Amino acid sequence: MADAPLRVHIMHDIETFSTQNDPVITAIGAVKFTREGVVDRFEIGIDPADCQRYGLHMDANTVMWWMDEKRAEARKYLLEMGRIDLFAALDGYAMWIAQTPKDDLGAVWANGATFDHVKLRSAYDAVKLEYPISYKMEWCYRTVAALYPDVEFQRQGLHHGALDDALSQAFHLTEIAKTHGILL
Repeated sequence: MADAPLRVHIMHDIETFSTQNDPVITAIGAVKFTREGVVDRFEIGIDPADCQRYGLHMDANTVMWWMDEKRAEARKYLLEMGRIDLFAALDGYAMWIAQTPKDDLGAVWANGATFDHVKLRSAYDAVKLEYPISYKMEWCYRTVAALYPDVEFQRQGLHHGALDDALSQAFHLTEIAKTHGILL
């Protein structure tokens, strides 16, 4: 295992105002990590009104979900976060990903095969930017976590904070890998 190349993986998480495939995205959080730990972090807030200008969807049910008192701390963080336009946010995320040479990049993980990856791809399409992740690199953290329920999930920071959720998932995935001898 020590002789295997050290791959850089990405775990990303988004916060949205819809669960449709083309939602208003309010935040992107991501970490680059290896089997040895986190090596870089990315977090950006996005202006919801600018997302709507590109035709992205916002629904009342998801907005009301955010209004629930259980998410008061996450909502406060989201509202206080600086926000930029969607194009700049996505372009910045693509540049951050590109800082890792393609030969060193492993999988790009998300908590669900049909949420973050699909919704980010829709946003890139909306602003007419190339999605910076090959479909061959999109992996599902949720599936791996479900296969190994014996490894306890430990929350890092704020639940429903995009960066903290990405960190929590990356730490959990590396613990699963260590515990079960999976090479990342």
